[in-house]
Amino acid sequence: MSWTLGETVIATFENGGMVLTQGFQQPLLLMQGQFVVIPAGWSGISSYVIPDDPAVANIFAPVVSDLVILMDGFGHVYWPDVGQNTIGDWNDHYGYKIKVINQVAVFFGGSPDDDQVVNCNAGWTIIPVLSSNNVPTSELFGPLGSNLIICKEIGGNRIYWPSQGIITLNFLLPGKAYSMALNAAGSLDYSGFDAPMTNPLASNIELNQMDNNTPWNDVVFTGTSHTIAVEHRTLENIEGITAGDYIGAFTQNGMCAGLIEYQESEDNVAITAFGDDPTTNSLTEGFIPNEFLNFRMYKPSTGEEFLLTCEFDQNMPNTDLWAFDGLSKIVNITVTPVSVPEFSLNDIELSPNPANDMVRINCIGRITKGTELTVYSIDEGRLLIRKNLVTNWIDLDIRSLAQGIYFVKVTDGSSVIVKKLIKNRNTY
Repeated sequence: MSWTLGETVIATFENGGMVLTQGFQQPLLLMQGQFVVIPAGWSGISSYVIPDDPAVANIFAPVVSDLVILMDGFGHVYWPDVGQNTIGDWNDHYGYKIKVINQVAVFFGGSPDDDQVVNCNAGWTIIPVLSSNNVPTSELFGPLGSNLIICKEIGGNRIYWPSQGIITLNFLLPGKAYSMALNAAGSLDYSGFDAPMTNPLASNIELNQMDNNTPWNDVVFTGTSHTIAVEHRTLENIEGITAGDYIGAFTQNGMCAGLIEYQESEDNVAITAFGDDPTTNSLTEGFIPNEFLNFRMYKPSTGEEFLLTCEFDQNMPNTDLWAFDGLSKIVNITVTPVSVPEFSLNDIELSPNPANDMVRINCIGRITKGTELTVYSIDEGRLLIRKNLVTNWIDLDIRSLAQGIYFVKVTDGSSVIVKKLIKNRNTY
């Protein structure tokens, strides 16, 4: 008997195995493998089984209408809407980033992998969870010692950052994947963490979006982030701060892309500042590479808002400019009341967008001397085009750009407007 996609299927568990039933609990198919529940939006995904059919197009076929993109850590993607699949086959020793429109469940039919050691190069790696149980981070990462820099959620704000005394990621969950950075090559050994599998439908969902008692927008948890450490004593020294106050990280467009609530504890904290989502057409979600990190404080008790001027640790890999997987540390914060400047540049329009060969950039509002147009790659933040603007519009030749998504930024010195440009194939 076979399982036809589209039929209503109910999973039950008997004697450590899984039986899929249809209708009134009639046995439909005995299957071995792993179900992974994927939350809406961005997250990390992995499997502890070797799929019988490793083709990602087949694994995700039942949920392809909700799948936006699947990415590995090597620049390969499965992007159904644009007809791109450079991943090909699933590798259970890799972790992946994924974005789905609605919460879905994916089944990996196969057998658990006996090889539970993951070898990692120096730098950043997307790590899988090769265990059917939750894995304590302190035990898994212990053998790495000081070689481990940081491990963080994908599409979340929990981290394991021992050098900064910040540990909010206590367990790695089956079905999830995480971003980890090492000083030198190392390995993770998941053997010994397994026990009899009691819940193959265990979700990889962690709800970590805090209550937002501010007038600011809710933070969008995208697939990229920059982590900023703040010691408790630094927060404690902020003039006027009290428990329940919020600190937000803001883009130059005024979007809140990172948020923490101050608590009167002795714990150091981290602000996760999320990057923009490359799969959406409008820039509304987060930071772009080399964008200045702005910070504000809001006091719900009084409704007051303050600008925060931050001093950064110069010995960290990054300081006050957002970067993919950036690591910064704030060592001093001063407070000033919010004042709203009178921006002369209000917005920009790109037409057409998507574009093939030429695109017109139209500036809305009054531009001033020194207004500059720049175009950056969305993956590495490389500067590709720079133009000085003397009129409110310019026809930009983009034939030299490869097909893909780019950032277009216009600044007049007091305001910054950023939009996404989608480049199609050239028409010639």
